[in-house]
Amino acid sequence: MAFFPSQKPTRPVLRSNAVFGVLDKDTGALTDATSFSLLAESSVADLNHRLEKEVSALTFRPNFVVHGTAAPYEEEQWDWIRIGETVFQNVRPCTRCLLTTVDPETGTNYKNGQPLKELKSYKQITEEKLKPFAGESPVLGIHLGLRKPGTVKIGDPVYVPF
Repeated sequence: MAFFPSQKPTRPVLRSNAVFGVLDKDTGALTDATSFSLLAESSVADLNHRLEKEVSALTFRPNFVVHGTAAPYEEEQWDWIRIGETVFQNVRPCTRCLLTTVDPETGTNYKNGQPLKELKSYKQITEEKLKPFAGESPVLGIHLGLRKPGTVKIGDPVYVPF
């Protein structure tokens, strides 16, 4: 069990997150960057085409998995996202860590450091000013900042303005 004061359920923004635009109100009490993350099912499907053994979206522990017509990795370009009546802003790419090498269903490690090893081969941050803050961690999905609170239910439509 964890305790944090309800009047200030956030942490200071880490320097490595501030460069991306993460705000104090985005940090939450128990997260590395933000309280919410989103991943498109098509991105996981594309990764799975490269792997010997498929992984599920749960391997990446997202809060939201988008099903439907999004092209692989398209979610990384979305600036604003509305799910139901709740509005989020894309505040940071979701860099991936060693935890992705553990099967969330069994608690055992995947073979050969996968899927992290494969992600590192093609999903790195390449922008020179951001790369030092991401290091060698690959990217898959996005971190969200809550901009308009509301209720989100399974099956709610996801709207992205173009």
